[in-house]
Amino acid sequence: MQQTASGYHHLTSYERDRMQGGGLDWTNLPHTYKFYEGHNSIPLPREFEFPKISLRSLYACQIEGATCAESLAAVQLSTVLFLAYGLTARRQAIGEDFFFRSVPSAGALYPAEIYVGAWNMEGVPTGLYHFDTTRHVLVPLRSGDFRHTLGPISNDIPISDKSLTFYVSGIFFRSSWKYRKRAYRYVLLDAGHLIENLVLALGVYRLTPAVSLDFNDEEALLLMGFDPAKEVCLAEIPLTGKEAPTKRKPPPLSPLGPEVADASIVSARETTFPEILDIHISSSTIRLGARPQGPMMDAFGIKISSWDSLPQPKAEAAGSTFAQSVLNRRSHRNFIPMELKKEVFASLIDLVASAAAGHRALPPYEGVLACGFFANTVEGLVPGFYLIDAEHR
Repeated sequence: MQQTASGYHHLTSYERDRMQGGGLDWTNLPHTYKFYEGHNSIPLPREFEFPKISLRSLYACQIEGATCAESLAAVQLSTVLFLAYGLTARRQAIGEDFFFRSVPSAGALYPAEIYVGAWNMEGVPTGLYHFDTTRHVLVPLRSGDFRHTLGPISNDIPISDKSLTFYVSGIFFRSSWKYRKRAYRYVLLDAGHLIENLVLALGVYRLTPAVSLDFNDEEALLLMGFDPAKEVCLAEIPLTGKEAPTKRKPPPLSPLGPEVADASIVSARETTFPEILDIHISSSTIRLGARPQGPMMDAFGIKISSWDSLPQPKAEAAGSTFAQSVLNRRSHRNFIPMELKKEVFASLIDLVASAAAGHRALPPYEGVLACGFFANTVEGLVPGFYLIDAEHR
């Protein structure tokens, strides 16, 4: 059944008169780490290097334009993967160790996974790998150069022959165990968090990745050996450059063994929700030449009478690097009944606007999102709903 994004949104929206009951089956809690039985691994360097660049500076680099590069050294790749999806802290939960990661996750279920296509990298044999975050290793899935297998990404994005490509996937049941048919929302949310973290981590080395959401989904499933009812590829993130892509015929893809598809099984009893499969299949093909019909801001349904300039933040304190921000990040429902100070709000809203304006990784879909916020107790701000015009600030 063909499903539209708006149709899925309304189908899975909460409404008071049709809220479903039922609790969570804790005996069937999905595990949040992926293992490939019988596969060897390549350890990544544990001596991370954290360049001293702040989060705000990273967004400024995106706006100004970063240096193009073709690949990463092994220690740099290790650092990027750690900052993108590494284990950063540990605590006890339900009698077991729980590990915080460098990204937030809805329900702490972590449906996303990272794969690395090392097509021309010193010290790593050419091939496709899964990043095992628990052991901080690369697990080989295929040997060979498959950089052009998924086809060209948008002509608007220059690609320096895709010498290194990251792939982000989503495992449905990790999220649908809790969120049921709504889970596709959260799988995409988590994938977005991971993609942004990965883009920022690459920006630490002044690399400019592209983010492609438009690729051959069937080829991606075959390349990675996924069972499409359990795990799917959501994004392809190659490094970009100034050179035009070299046209090469990719080698033929042979099916991977059943143990590869079985690695996506995360629980003894998994439920498949047809609503999730329908919306993913329906969104797997993007019409050639499709473009947004206009900025989402114009279709938001609100008549805007006037705009106020965004407050300017004070100079950032020394030592607040992107790496430190990642390592110190935690997800807490820490609601504090006190006013948000003007300078804190200015710093926060500046980061939000910089991220929205500076993200060049998603052409031609820059205008499909609108950003706003509700304010209550913010110093100097009248309570209400506000839209952000990140381009004009």
